[in-house]
This record gives sequence, C-alpha cells and structure tokens, in this order.
Amino acid sequence: MNKLKQRGIALYYQIEEYIREKIENEEWPKGHQIPSEPELSDYFKVSRSTIRQAISDLVHQGLLIRKQGSGTYVAEPSFMGDYIKSFKSYFPEELGNSHRLLQINHIDCSSTIAQSLGLTPGSKLTELYRLRYLRDEKEPALLEKSYYESALFPGLEREELSGRIYDIIENKFGIKLIRAKTLIEPVLLTVNEAVILGTTPALPVLLLSRICYTNQDRPVILTKSLVRSDKCKLQIMD
Repeated sequence: MNKLKQRGIALYYQIEEYIREKIENEEWPKGHQIPSEPELSDYFKVSRSTIRQAISDLVHQGLLIRKQGSGTYVAEPSFMGDYIKSFKSYFPEELGNSHRLLQINHIDCSSTIAQSLGLTPGSKLTELYRLRYLRDEKEPALLEKSYYESALFPGLEREELSGRIYDIIENKFGIKLIRAKTLIEPVLLTVNEAVILGTTPALPVLLLSRICYTNQDRPVILTKSLVRSDKCKLQIMD
C-alpha cells in the first residue's frame, strides 16, 4: 500500500519529509545508513527517480551524504556547537585552527565594506582568501574572506597565515580586539565556491559576516565565512 497520503503535495517532497522526520527524532541517527533507492522505491510504491530526487535534495541541504560504492548516510557534522560564544574563534580549540591561504588581493574599498569598517570608499584594503579545516580532516569546512585597511596592519599578509588572524593583530600589532558583531544569513554556494570547498553547487550554507572592534570601539577587520552545512551545525546557547 502506498504510504503517501497527502494529496496535492509532490511525492518526492513527502518522502523528503519522511526522511527528515526519521533524522530529527533520531530514529536514524548521525552516520546511519538509510535504505537503498530500490528499498525506498518498493516501500513507497514510487519510481526510483522520485526517490532519487528526494535524496538529492536532502544531500544538497546537508542532511544526507552519499559515499561512493557504499550508500547514503545521515550526515555527521564535524562540529555542532555555539559559533557565537567567543568572538575570537567560531570553534573550540580542540577542533584545531588549520587554514590554507588561497589568495592575497589588494583592492579598493567598496561602499559596503567601507560602511562596515568605517572607512572611505576607495581606501586601500587587503583581502585574504583562505580555507579552514577542522581537526585533521582533509576536506575544508569553511571558505573565509578577511578584509582590513592595508595601512593599519602593514605586512600582515607576510605573516604565517595558517592560524588565527586575530592573534597576529594582537601579538604583532598590539591592537586588542574586545568585541565582535556577527550577521548570520543563509545563502547558496556558487559553482566556483563549491569547487573550492569540494562540495555541491547550490548547497545551502551559512554566511557569517563578523566585524571585530578594538577597545576604542573601532572596527578593524571584517571576515566573511561560508560554513558548509554538512560539516557544521549552528547552535545558539541562551
């Protein structure tokens, strides 16, 4: 008997909701291998293409992950915790702090960044483009772009940039960062961003835009991080 009874609602969407409920109530816990496409097709009495569409959508949303030659599993995030707890790091130290520098660009300040950093449009900025890894994983979890006024931190881009930029600002330049403002918004990865992160285009991710301030309440650095939804889960603690 067909298990799908909601008329007017696409079959693949009903199957998505069925799988999502199994995951949310932990009947299918993290790392659990879900039934195969033929098994689901037989259970719901629908075509395999309908099952495939439902699973593909959930993979794009970061809830499921396909493993070549093995099957489809409930995604296990590398980190699930409070991103906002400390302004110096989105993650606990035990998750590591490994970055890989991709590009260093010297650009003119756009009006949007000028507003964020309290600068005049056209001011000279340095843009650092980096990947961040968690623990000893080989796949990156975040794609980061950091912006700062070039004249404020001369030579920062020549420092060792595999760790926290905030530490370099405090230790080398003697500028103490005391607070941050973070904007969180959902976005979809572009094709280029997906290639860099080694994941699927149009995957929903979180964009975290963070501005750090000195004790004179001066904004000095803006970091925009694209956070992979299959690697990290956002949790805000009261």
